[in-house]
Parts: sequence; C-alpha cells; structure tokens
Amino acid sequence: MQIKNKIVLLTGGANGIGFAYARELLRNGAGRIAILDVKDSSGKEAASKLNTEFGQGHVIFIFCDVSKPQELEAGFAETIKQFGGLDILINNAGIMDDVRWELMIATNVMPYHYEKTGVRILTLCPGLTDTESLRKSQERMLDIIDVEELVGDSSNLTSQKVDSVAHGLVYMIRSAQNSTVWVAENGEPVYQIMIPDRLLTKVSA
Repeated sequence: MQIKNKIVLLTGGANGIGFAYARELLRNGAGRIAILDVKDSSGKEAASKLNTEFGQGHVIFIFCDVSKPQELEAGFAETIKQFGGLDILINNAGIMDDVRWELMIATNVMPYHYEKTGVRILTLCPGLTDTESLRKSQERMLDIIDVEELVGDSSNLTSQKVDSVAHGLVYMIRSAQNSTVWVAENGEPVYQIMIPDRLLTKVSA
C-alpha cells in the first residue's frame, strides 16, 4: 500500500512512538491523520506541532479512552466525519502500569476492530525503545517483579529511538504481507518473524 494521500487513525499518538509514527507518515505523504488519545495527554499540542510543520488541516486530535468501547467507536465515527473516510488504522495506544492492571489490560488488549472485510492486518513489536512510558515503568511494576531478572543482561540490550520504529512502520505499510508479524529492535531495519501455531511441544513420558 502506498501512503500518499491516505487517511490515518492513530491511537496513542500524542507522544512517544505514536507521535513519531504520525510525523513519519506525514513525511511520506499521508493526507490526513486523526490522533486519538486520552484527555490529559498532549494530543492538542501534538496536532498543533504537526500542522505547523506539515501544513494546517493535516492533523486533528480527538479525545478518546480506547479502554471504553463507546469512546473508541465515537473516535472512528468522528474521523470519518471529518475526513470522509479511513484507509489506515494504527492501534498504538498502550500503558505500562502493573499497579492499575485492569486499566492496562483494557487499554492494551481489549480494542480489537476486525471483521472479515479483506482489511490487511499487520503487527509491529518494538524492542527496547526510549519512551516516557519505559522510563517510568520501573516505578509502576509490582514489588514481586525482579526487574534485573526480568530484563536479564542489560549489556546486550540497545535502546532505540522512536524514529527508528516509525521508519519500520512505513516499510511495513508499503511492503508487508497480510497477517505478518514484524520486530523493530536495536535501531536496525524491521524484520519479519514466524510464530508457530503451537508454542508447546508434548514430551513423551
């Protein structure tokens, strides 16, 4: 799919990786982008910055808590009303907050808008990326989690910039096959991975 003149709905686009997605899509010719994010985000500021950089009217901000289905539906409807259609959906919204685990599941897992319409579905899994969520995640993990044990040998981990992940997103939109899963890590080009149908292997007694 070509990106030029396409209409995009982007959840969680007020900052971090989401904002980098919006900027990179506009750099590659996206026509209009609707940024959906929560009320206390910097969504209005993000839209203003992008409109200043790429021209007025390219980006709008719509308040939306994606953990609430009615608000998500309303965000879709408003995007289509404002722009006259929708070509690309980027479901980027997510939080890292074990303390509020119910909200984390509702935000990260529940929104799933897919019907058998021939729409191409792609998955991008960013590795360690320098974002505000990552920097604040340790203070929001449960006490029972050993961060050092979870991460392992940190010397082997390289934190990448959000722009690197955004470059990978553009490549996927243009070139990736339907239902494929991709990884962006260490600031290197994205690569496709294969996930087996069964992760468990039966061991004979």
